[in-house]
Amino acid sequence: MPTTILPITVYTPYYRAATAERQAELDLCLVRNLACPHIDRLVLLIDDGHVPPVQHPKLVIEAIAGRPTYRHWLDRTVALPDRRISILANTDIAVFKDDVLLTLTTHYTVTINTNGTGSVTITAAGLALEPTSPTQYAVVGNRAISRATDFTT
Repeated sequence: MPTTILPITVYTPYYRAATAERQAELDLCLVRNLACPHIDRLVLLIDDGHVPPVQHPKLVIEAIAGRPTYRHWLDRTVALPDRRISILANTDIAVFKDDVLLTLTTHYTVTINTNGTGSVTITAAGLALEPTSPTQYAVVGNRAISRATDFTT
């Protein structure tokens, strides 16, 4: 029996990062996702007007009002044709070991559970980075803080 490969649409937030290093990481992920032969459409959910540095036939840009939410992804997933896989890829956390920004998959992995919770696991390469002890890890949202409303007193 032949194997049927369903088309894959990947949705991911895209934004102007706070640092050049983080922007380079986001842009590298974008280029690698576009090169992946298993992804037939990559949808960027953009809330800050930042334009990606590449154009590609697979790339779809959707400007949205406000930070992307699960609702944005679910609404778009329901509207997809039948027999298509929809994936939400998160890009807005950063993991640090002391003051060093770690690299996803090289230094840590992220697991999202079906109930919406998740975990970050430091890999052997992440543990081996200097200093090896004592140290502290921090998982932070990597988005600029913005305020949609000003409250007057």
